[in-house]
Amino acid sequence: MISVFDLKRQYKVIGKEVEKEVLKVMRNQQYILGPKVEEFERKFAEWNNVKYCVGTSSGSSALICSLRALELPRGSEVLLSSQTYQATPLSVIHNGLKPVFVDSDEYYSISLKDMQKKVTKKTSAVLLVNLYGMPCDILGILNFAQKYNLKVIEDNAQAQGARYCGQKTGTFGDIAATSFYPGKNIGALGDGGAVITKNEKIAEKVRAIRNDGRYDGQKYLHNLIGWNERLDSIHATALIVKLKYLDKWNKRRKEVAEIYCNGLKDVVEVTLPKVRPFSEPVWHQFVILVKNRDVVKEKLFANGVGAGIHYPIPCHLQPCLKEYNEGDCPNAEKYAKEVLSLPMFPEITDREIEKVIQVLKKVVRGI
Repeated sequence: MISVFDLKRQYKVIGKEVEKEVLKVMRNQQYILGPKVEEFERKFAEWNNVKYCVGTSSGSSALICSLRALELPRGSEVLLSSQTYQATPLSVIHNGLKPVFVDSDEYYSISLKDMQKKVTKKTSAVLLVNLYGMPCDILGILNFAQKYNLKVIEDNAQAQGARYCGQKTGTFGDIAATSFYPGKNIGALGDGGAVITKNEKIAEKVRAIRNDGRYDGQKYLHNLIGWNERLDSIHATALIVKLKYLDKWNKRRKEVAEIYCNGLKDVVEVTLPKVRPFSEPVWHQFVILVKNRDVVKEKLFANGVGAGIHYPIPCHLQPCLKEYNEGDCPNAEKYAKEVLSLPMFPEITDREIEKVIQVLKKVVRGI
């Protein structure tokens, strides 16, 4: 079976190196924050060409802390895509803000055209998502935000290393959140995340918020209402090791995507992902569109090929959100019925990719 993602293969490459460094943490017993977290924060900031990085306990906590640090007016509206993981709108709700769902464009990204229809006097921010490792229309969104005096938060959880107009995603807005969930392009040994920003005051505020509202050096003095959302030292240690490989892994993902595109370009039953001009994706997922998606997925599995669905229900139609309706984001709703993620990870072999292509051709042409 060819898996959608295979962490065991990654472990074979870097497992001993990670174990060696994690053992050092276990021996010195510095599990919470400390030098390893500080080292990773410094290195990840440098890798992103920004000044500040703050490690958090997950990508969700990075989003929540980012929104809290911007001090958006309570009850104000945040524009965001409905085609994303539910953690994105939940971070808005947890901050006492209202998510306003925007439809997707042809690149699976937040639609600037629909955004212009949904901005109101109550809008305070745009939360853009570089979904599947593909940059959205960042410059268009920045111009839009400037026009309406909006803050810009980047959810860069799936796009570490992607570029738009030569600049890394996650470095355009006021603040950005990323995730180190194990399946991401760079993952921790469990949940983990980070906030990056060029703004020192925002970074300091996030550091306090993620540490129960305490600023550095104030052990029992809590100036802010915060949470315990710290990145653990063991996760930071693994991330330090993995960061050395991330550029290489992203390069391989691009090679895999190119093979898929070349092998499937003439298959009329498959709609390939579109790459936005001036962007360089890092292909966290390789997502195609197919009719009869669920049947295709089952038949792929029966022929030894795994496939995923990211995501089967648009955020605005989730049961936990009652005030939104079907038809609010028609493109996102259509994509939810047709998206299919093919196996994508750096260690997949060319031979396995070719098998995926041939099996997929056989399946879609036989339905």
